[in-house]
Amino acid sequence: MSLSNVFGAITSLGVLVSFLVVFIYLLLGKWGFWDWYETKRLPFMPKMECQFCLTWWLGTILIVPFVVWSGMNLLLISCFVVPVFSLLLIRNN
Repeated sequence: MSLSNVFGAITSLGVLVSFLVVFIYLLLGKWGFWDWYETKRLPFMPKMECQFCLTWWLGTILIVPFVVWSGMNLLLISCFVVPVFSLLLIRNN
C-alpha cells in the first residue's frame, strides 16, 4: 500500500468518524444525557465539560474496533485527526 493511499485512508476515516462523533455528541445533548450525567455522577467520575476531550474519547471508542476489525494498525493515527475535525464542527453549532 502506497503512502498516498494510507494518507487518504487516514483522512477519510478521520472525517467520517468525526461526522459520526458530532452526530452522537449532539444527539446525547439533545436527549439530555450530559445534564443527567452531571447530576448523577459520583465525585471520582470526571466532569464532561471539555468538548475536545469528549470528541477525542468518542472518536477513539469508534475507531479502535474498526482498526481491530480491518487489521490496519496504521489507521490508529486517525485518532489524532478526529478531535480536530469534530471540534471544528461542534464549535459551529
